[in-house]
Amino acid sequence: MPKPASWTELLASANDGDVVAFDSAFLEQWNGKTFAPTEDDKAAAAKLHIELVSRITTQHLPYVDGEEAAALTSVYRLFAEAREIFKDHPASNATDAIVWHVMNTHVRPFTAKWHRQNERGALAALDATDIFRHELAALQKYLVRFDALLTAIRDETSLPEVQQPGSARRQADIAHEMATDLAWGIHEQLGGLAPETAQAINAEEREAVGARRAHYAGRLGLILPAELEAGWADRPHAAALAISGGGIRSATFALGVLAALARRNLLYQFDYLSTVSGGGYLGSFLTTFLSTPTPPAGSGEIGLARDDLPFRRDDGEAAALRHVRHHSKYLATGRLWERLQMAGAQVYGMAMNGLGFASVAVVVALAERILRSLLPGAASFW
Repeated sequence: MPKPASWTELLASANDGDVVAFDSAFLEQWNGKTFAPTEDDKAAAAKLHIELVSRITTQHLPYVDGEEAAALTSVYRLFAEAREIFKDHPASNATDAIVWHVMNTHVRPFTAKWHRQNERGALAALDATDIFRHELAALQKYLVRFDALLTAIRDETSLPEVQQPGSARRQADIAHEMATDLAWGIHEQLGGLAPETAQAINAEEREAVGARRAHYAGRLGLILPAELEAGWADRPHAAALAISGGGIRSATFALGVLAALARRNLLYQFDYLSTVSGGGYLGSFLTTFLSTPTPPAGSGEIGLARDDLPFRRDDGEAAALRHVRHHSKYLATGRLWERLQMAGAQVYGMAMNGLGFASVAVVVALAERILRSLLPGAASFW
């Protein structure tokens, strides 16, 4: 590869679209400086390159592997490694300035934020770990280009081709799986039912799903997305939306997801709804609402489209969804008698617990009294 004419040319080549490793103010400091790294520059760049490629900083962290706290520690230790490297190579002025600019501008905000979060225990929560992995992936886009820059300094050449982190084979497997037709219905041999029963269920489900699709295709007309106009109602596979468990947090999160999908006219494209545990709160609400035979007069149509109940927005939020949020009391109903029953059950439970402890004390006192009567003059247990 050819040698860059100047440091500015090399540094500018490390920027790529939204990944701006070096801003214009930093690049201006290198105007007119010929690209001529010293031996210390090259050695320091080579050592730091080894640290980068051997850490999670430039390696993909798949969701099924790795530990977030360990990944954070690996990124944070780059600062200590860089300090030791530059102590050993004091004449690496150019590499030193470039490295600390990247570390302080792009790496330090990430480690500072997540160090505090980790101390509070955030990386033990699933939601926070998802955010951490997302932000780590964003940081890695800068670091892989930074690593390529280090190799350019080491070899005194232009920036080599940059490979973003990730498993090419894994991505290819996912793409192949997503492109494969998905079998629909109960398997006639492996479904656990008699073949004729499985065939009958599959036929009825296909008919019901086809009728539902035709209903929405006819209603929405030109609103139907272009990619769905060509055979959406007749596509050979079904799509399902799964809402996971997790109590009220799961139901609250899923409520926002369903509202967002409906607002973009995407929700009706799902043929099945599957829920578990906390997701069942919201799933029950939605299926009950859709099963309403007749909507209130003047309220509009019930369905899954953008302007249907329960997702039609009024004053910023759909009235039905606002009601769900404001009245999600799973332990207290609206009737006074039922609330009194709930309070009575709680008082009864506390009373029974108290009687249990009291009975233990009574048994001990009784045993002591009997022992005293059998052994006059014996020392008391107390």
